[in-house]
Amino acid sequence: MKLKGMQEINPSHKSQQYPWQALIILNVYRLVVFIILVLLYINFYLNEESFSIKHILFGGAGVVYFVLALGFLFQSIKQQIQFNHIATIGILSDITFFAFLMSLNQGLLINYGILMSIVVAAGSVLVVGRVSLFFAAWATICVLVTQFYYAWHAEITLDAMQKTGFLCSTFFVIAVISFSLSKRIRQGEQLALEQEVNILTLEKINALIIQTMEQGILVIDDQDRVVVSNKAAWYLLGINYRVGNPLLSDISQPLMTIVGQWREDSNNINIPNALLELGIKPKFTALTDNEGRRKATLIFIEDEIEISKQAQQIKLASLGRLTASIAHEIRNPLSAIIHAVQLIDETALSQQLIRLISIIKSNSRRVNQIVESVLQLSRRKMSVPQKINLSEWLEEFTQELSSGYREPIYIDVKTQLQQPEIMFDSNQLKQVLENICENGLYFSKKKTGEYRLTLNIQEEPYTKVVYLDIYDKGEGISHEAMNYIFEPFYTTKPEGTGLGLYVAREICQANGARITYLNTTDSGGFFRILFL
Repeated sequence: MKLKGMQEINPSHKSQQYPWQALIILNVYRLVVFIILVLLYINFYLNEESFSIKHILFGGAGVVYFVLALGFLFQSIKQQIQFNHIATIGILSDITFFAFLMSLNQGLLINYGILMSIVVAAGSVLVVGRVSLFFAAWATICVLVTQFYYAWHAEITLDAMQKTGFLCSTFFVIAVISFSLSKRIRQGEQLALEQEVNILTLEKINALIIQTMEQGILVIDDQDRVVVSNKAAWYLLGINYRVGNPLLSDISQPLMTIVGQWREDSNNINIPNALLELGIKPKFTALTDNEGRRKATLIFIEDEIEISKQAQQIKLASLGRLTASIAHEIRNPLSAIIHAVQLIDETALSQQLIRLISIIKSNSRRVNQIVESVLQLSRRKMSVPQKINLSEWLEEFTQELSSGYREPIYIDVKTQLQQPEIMFDSNQLKQVLENICENGLYFSKKKTGEYRLTLNIQEEPYTKVVYLDIYDKGEGISHEAMNYIFEPFYTTKPEGTGLGLYVAREICQANGARITYLNTTDSGGFFRILFL
């Protein structure tokens, strides 16, 4: 999910579009010049009494120029020809056209010269490189050819020669100045694009950091609209992600209430029960401008339940190490007790002593089982996740599990997925499912008289995470017991050690999975393993 308020920017695309946009403006300018020339043609030439070849040449040149202007405009919009080619051809055509009109009327030398100067300046800005000098040279050649034409057919005045020299030198001055300005403009544009790329990169990095944070993040503007958020915030608030910039009050009225309290008095905040039930704790920070005025509010949403779980995990880890040490110390004297009881049992004893020895042996075996489980937990090998086809793997697992029971067991494996693949250590997955399935079969037998289980493989529609639901026919686990079933030494079976589900959870976490127990009203409840 992208950060709300974040827009995609493509600097390279922008840098490519700027010259084409300028070329479109130049083509529109050509059409405007054509319209002005047509009006001048109508005003001056058509009002003359005599109609000469100049009228025909002027009109024909105007039509050709109009067709070329439309063609250049079409190509600048479609962008089918390389930019430098279409721009260069257009500039040379403009210079040639104005030089031709200049040859028809020497009295308009300066007028057409100004139009040619504008074209030379535009070409020097548009086309990269020293082509600007070529444009100036071509304009100079065209003007000189025009003046030689006049000198050949009629006497040319000194004033016309001076104007010609001034005009030709102007072309080169304009070309050099325009080229220098164009170079600076392009350098500034390149610097702006580099800064834009850097800003975009930083924005994406910030977005990635925010999205990967386990802490919920919300940013609301001065109108209390959500402008930035991460998926953790929506998850902790228990709300589906909303597109756009919704009002905070529409998302969570209790949170909006706390924001109002914080703005009035940051030291006097009462968290509503609705947020306490979600187990979240919001914190607020004002985002201000340079003048200290609040422009937005940053809301941190902390998962108090997760923090408590992490603290509990640290305690349990320390307790586990201590328990493993104690179990190791208990093992040797316990073995001696069991061995001594076996020796006593071989002698002739009264019925009362036999019953007492039986109690000692039974409880010794249970203590030994607890010790072995604790030591096995402390010596657990590192997980080596591998790709597993869960559907095929469960078929083999259920057959192997069934072979260990004298009575028939019924395990129904369901899935609608073609290839439900997961990453998990195969041996450790077997250990987890053996524990859960054996418990489920035990409680199903206890309630219904049959060993019956249902294993359902499904997939999250949005995240595509595969998960396995394990249903039994037992009574289910009470809401009070749900808070303790994954803690060590908690059990509801008389002969249980209370370490099975604790070990199962540790194994799942080591393999990047998560096991939970979900309570339902119709089936009592079921275990779910999410293979993240």
